[in-house]
Amino acid sequence: MQKKNRVLIISIIMILVLIVGVKIWTNNKPNSSEESGKAIEKQDQLSNEGDIASSDEELSITEKLEASLANGEPVWLVLGTRRCPACIKLRGVFNELENDYVGKITFLEADLDEEENRDLARRYKVNYVPKSVMYDREGNITLMEVGYLDKDFVTEELNRLIE
Repeated sequence: MQKKNRVLIISIIMILVLIVGVKIWTNNKPNSSEESGKAIEKQDQLSNEGDIASSDEELSITEKLEASLANGEPVWLVLGTRRCPACIKLRGVFNELENDYVGKITFLEADLDEEENRDLARRYKVNYVPKSVMYDREGNITLMEVGYLDKDFVTEELNRLIE
């Protein structure tokens, strides 16, 4: 009798864990068509207003990325966190080079600790940070690397994007 009670209790606990897990998974699942629709709607709204530059701060990283790619601009996207040592080191390279490429390459940095950027972590299958992604003018990914990238390597890759 005691063994049956133990099996019953374990079964009930397993069912509850399964139900909670499914509930959490379905609530966190992104609705990509809805998100992309919002990005397109926001981009159309800004284009109609003719004031993209002043509204740039209101756009999410995903919206900025999509707008840059739609405009045929090369992009360097860095996915990382605030506390990761390699991310902090790469941020120094990012900040140092950004001014050298103003008007030539769009620099985007996504903090994956922020809820609004979690869709990017899923989109780029981020398991480790930092993750660098570079796009050419045609929207093709030319680089996808994980970890710290030194300034010389990044400069060489960025120059390839604008050749």
